[in-house]
Amino acid sequence: MEINNKVVVITGGAGGIGLAIAKAFLLEDPKIIVLADISFENFDFKNDKVINKKCNVSNQTDLNNLINDVNQEFGLIDIFCSNAGILSLGSEQSSNEDWDKNWNLHVPKTPKPHELFKFFDWVFDLKKTSFISLARVRVFSARVSNTNY
Repeated sequence: MEINNKVVVITGGAGGIGLAIAKAFLLEDPKIIVLADISFENFDFKNDKVINKKCNVSNQTDLNNLINDVNQEFGLIDIFCSNAGILSLGSEQSSNEDWDKNWNLHVPKTPKPHELFKFFDWVFDLKKTSFISLARVRVFSARVSNTNY
């Protein structure tokens, strides 16, 4: 995948896998990397080609605003990396709400084609935008004392 001079968005970018992806992409000289996350409280990475945008990706309005802001500031998004995740302990006592929250965030949804094009055709250039989705395998495992991340 060509990264040079590309506009990149990485959700869950304030740490862990998302930040590691950003650091690797920086080696390829992107135009800009936008790290989106719910909080940047303990974030201390600095680079002129990296900016932070607060975004709760489970909130559709936040996600739409993120995409619109990036498109207006830097041009259409070339690479969108869906990496956001949350860590919580899972057990037989975990509530359905906790499991649903993890499932809905970690398991990629497969929209019907007409839904996909209705949303994405005005925000992304479908001929050049790459979508990367990282799903957590542990969300499928419901063993006692397992994480549902």
